[in-house]
Amino acid sequence: MRPAGYLLACLLAGLPFGSQGADVALARFAVSARVDAHVRLAPVDSDGALTLTSADLDRGYLDVTRRYALRTNAPDRVRLQVHPRVGYTTAVDIAGVGHTVRLHETSVELWPATGHDLEFVFRLWLAPGLAPGQYPLPVHVAAVVH
Repeated sequence: MRPAGYLLACLLAGLPFGSQGADVALARFAVSARVDAHVRLAPVDSDGALTLTSADLDRGYLDVTRRYALRTNAPDRVRLQVHPRVGYTTAVDIAGVGHTVRLHETSVELWPATGHDLEFVFRLWLAPGLAPGQYPLPVHVAAVVH
C-alpha cells in the first residue's frame, strides 16, 4: 500500500499513525497571558521645522498645526507630556485637548480624549529680538502610559 493510502486508511479507521501498541496520554492545563500596556506617538506631517517671517515677528506670535499618530492598547491610561525645548518663545498655547493650555518653562501633562490621531494648534508667543528664518518646533510631545 502506498504511504498516502496508508494515511487515508488510518484516518478512516480512527487508528493512530504509529505502532498499534502506542499509548495515548492527554493532559489539560491552563494558559494565561499578560499584555503590557504600550504607547507610540509619531509626528504625521512635519519634520518640526518652522519658518518665521517678518509679519510673524511684528504680530508677536505664530500659529502652528501639528498632527501626531497615537497608537496604544490602553487609551484610558495614556498621558501626553509636552516639554519646552528652545528658548525663542516666551510661552506656547496648546489647543486640541478640549481646552487651551499654556506652556512656560516647565513641562505640562495632558490627557488626550482619544487613543488615535491627534491634532494640536500651538500658538508660539515669540520672544523679542528674533530674526526671520528657520527654527525648530519649540516643544517636544511624548506619550507615556500610567
